[in-house]
Amino acid sequence: MKYNSKNMAILISIMILYVLLARLGIYTTLGILLFPILSMPLAVSLIQDKFTAGTDFLFNSAVIIGIYLMTSSIQSVLVYTVMIAIPAYTVVLLHRRKLSVPHVVMYSAIIIISAIWLYLGFMKYLGTDYQKQFILIVNEIKQIYFENLEALESSLPKQSSGQISMMKEAVIMAMDTIKLTYPAILLMTSIVLTTIQILFLGLVLKMKKANPFDFSDFFHFRLSKMAVLVLFFAMMATLTYSDINNVYVILSFNIIVFFENLFQIIGVIAVILLLKKLAINKALKIVSYILIAILFVIYPSMLMMFGCLDTIFDYRKAEIIV
Repeated sequence: MKYNSKNMAILISIMILYVLLARLGIYTTLGILLFPILSMPLAVSLIQDKFTAGTDFLFNSAVIIGIYLMTSSIQSVLVYTVMIAIPAYTVVLLHRRKLSVPHVVMYSAIIIISAIWLYLGFMKYLGTDYQKQFILIVNEIKQIYFENLEALESSLPKQSSGQISMMKEAVIMAMDTIKLTYPAILLMTSIVLTTIQILFLGLVLKMKKANPFDFSDFFHFRLSKMAVLVLFFAMMATLTYSDINNVYVILSFNIIVFFENLFQIIGVIAVILLLKKLAINKALKIVSYILIAILFVIYPSMLMMFGCLDTIFDYRKAEIIV
């Protein structure tokens, strides 16, 4: 397309916005979590073809130079690349391939988490180890739990000391598992943020009467049956090896955390669609949705099992397999 004064003004405004965000200190590691919102202007411009061939490269080059001149920080440049440029281009390019929304989410999340891992590796090389900081935070939380349990123990009869000890062991096991599953936590966070990004993008484009995403796809996808098998073998591996620091155990824990969360989401979708098909009144449906939300928080394993069964037997007859 040829540039007109309106398009040029919009692109210059977006360029200035991204450079000024550097001045506000947005481009930090925690700023990566803002990519669902901050990648929006660039993604919308790409979808609406506001760039002529090659000018998007000039646009991003100008933004990167501006950020560096504003901050003198390589980290700020990297965060802009990981937080804004890569998510925007990834979603738009995958959409142009006519992929379903679940496929766009999954592939985008994998690409974004790969970029984040490269960023974290580079920052570790420069002397900032974010995984180590994550472990320190988990240890601090564990210490807070221990202090509260000890305070509780002092106010209870001596007969309760055995229960407190069991609670302490449970806390140790839970916190050690969280430390081991750092990669899976990052990947799930990436999936959630990518989903939010696409929802926001769809909302913005809908306001412009140009929404290219079919969000009903979220209710018509399932995982491959192979995912259930992978989850089962991962669970068996954690029972086979007693050493929690064994590389197979660490890998298995990450697989379990990742697929458990996905199957819980599929379980929620399957239950919602089942309720929609039932001939019950609106009030009862609302109560049922509230119960699902409570189950998701209190008994997530129940929803995970429902998600696994739905994947195996395909009750919903899902057309999209991720």
